[in-house]
Amino acid sequence: MLIVRNPRSFDSFDRMFDQLTSSMFTAPTARRSAAPQVQADWHEGSLVLTVDLPGVPRDAVSVEVAERSLTVAVEHTTDRGDLRWSRTLQLGGSLDAEAVNARYADGRLTVTVPPAAKPEPRRISIEGPADEATGSEVVAPPAIEASAEG
Repeated sequence: MLIVRNPRSFDSFDRMFDQLTSSMFTAPTARRSAAPQVQADWHEGSLVLTVDLPGVPRDAVSVEVAERSLTVAVEHTTDRGDLRWSRTLQLGGSLDAEAVNARYADGRLTVTVPPAAKPEPRRISIEGPADEATGSEVVAPPAIEASAEG
């Protein structure tokens, strides 16, 4: 019995094998997949965010506040890969979005959002016509006299 090999029958297998071996022996794309560790705590009414960014320079980190949203972002490139990360938090009404401050030291970013000042109670004056409650005289509408014709 004569066995003849069909050259096309192994084409798809050869392509799969080539793809598998080429992906095993080529350098992976240099991109970090792990996100930085973020910790949120309350301290004396303030929201305190701590982000650990070891090895990341301060100029690669940005903190922005826009329309009651706080965004912390990092864009850093090294010989080991790129780190691109951001996190956005919505700030509630009890926090002062205008007074946010950030500090970066020893690879740790600390963002503090203080509580909003509580408005002081105030008396509101009421406008309108005077009445008996203020001691002003209330004028009654003129009486209609009935006429008797007979």
